Amino acid sequence: TDARVCVSRDIMELRREREHTPEDKLVYIPNAVDPDRFGRPSKKKDEVMAQFGWDAGDPLVLSVGRLVAAKDYETLVEAFSILASRLPAARCVIAGEGECRARIEEAISSFGVQGSLALPGSRSDVPDLLAAADLFVMSSIREGLPVSMLEAMASGTPVVSTAVGGIPDAVTDGDSALLVPPRDPAALASAMERVLGDGALRKRLAEKASRVVGGRFSIGSAAEAIGGIYEN
Repeated sequence: TDARVCVSRDIMELRREREHTPEDKLVYIPNAVDPDRFGRPSKKKDEVMAQFGWDAGDPLVLSVGRLVAAKDYETLVEAFSILASRLPAARCVIAGEGECRARIEEAISSFGVQGSLALPGSRSDVPDLLAAADLFVMSSIREGLPVSMLEAMASGTPVVSTAVGGIPDAVTDGDSALLVPPRDPAALASAMERVLGDGALRKRLAEKASRVVGGRFSIGSAAEAIGGIYEN
């Protein structure tokens, strides 16, 4: 291998320390998104919410990703149950499919949030879901740099996430997102409640995150960097 592209500095460090990849073969090019794909929904929030039988005025929490152990959606389900006890109108959608679906369904039942938390499987309308959401949440215990989070940032949807992998390198706690420790449902619930209860905070986080995506994680800059590798 002549070059190894690392989508986060955290992964670059793993390649260097754990796999002993020579420094001159490592290239940091973060994951990227096309901001033009987001922020122009084809459905309004009331149409999105109606699909799940919910009212348009209900606060919507969204997570998007594979249903795998690294995403730790059981912690998100527990955190959402805490949030729902304080904010009964809150609703949650976890969009995606994967091997841990049965475990997540069991957690939904165990924590009694069947009517307010939906697992709709893989979706082709993620931009519409993001536009409808009041908050995007990640509960992962391991990550590189999640594209779904960058898509939320491009959509103008405020982010609450665990501080793992390359996430703290992409967003700053209290500035462009709220970050919490992994496997801490109480902290995750408190951060979600804080954002949902403060319109000014939601607006500030969303605006700053949108600027971060445009400046650091746009598809054009990533394509140019990868093209440079081939040219070299």
